Amino acid sequence: SKDSLLDGMVAHRIGVNRTFAVCHKKLKKRGQKFPDILNNIPYFSHPKDSSLSHEIELFFSKHSLTPKKIGEGDDIDLFELITENAVGFTIVPEAAKLRFTLNPDIVVLGELKELQTSVWGIVKKDYKGLGYQLLKGML
Repeated sequence: SKDSLLDGMVAHRIGVNRTFAVCHKKLKKRGQKFPDILNNIPYFSHPKDSSLSHEIELFFSKHSLTPKKIGEGDDIDLFELITENAVGFTIVPEAAKLRFTLNPDIVVLGELKELQTSVWGIVKKDYKGLGYQLLKGML
């Protein structure tokens, strides 16, 4: 956390990590809203021992969701393959969502806003070089 930085360092918030549920358009039924739609599409998950898996399970619990789990993996290319072939929905970070949705058959079901986290850049307090300029949007 930002509170545990050394005295000679400073943190700059540079963005957020967002997480999305995506699937092939064949799997999305009309009239179903997010997140309830997740109960009606098979789910390909992250490994049980990953921190993201734990956060996703909390999201499911909060929204009373019990999607049918069809497998798990930790490779983003595998998640893309599962999604493209209409095997099930996957939950991916924003960068992967942007890549997946280059395929017009892939749709975003919704954002898991509870999983949003901040991205921080950390530099020495007196540093004003290239890294600092990038963090502050000066370049």
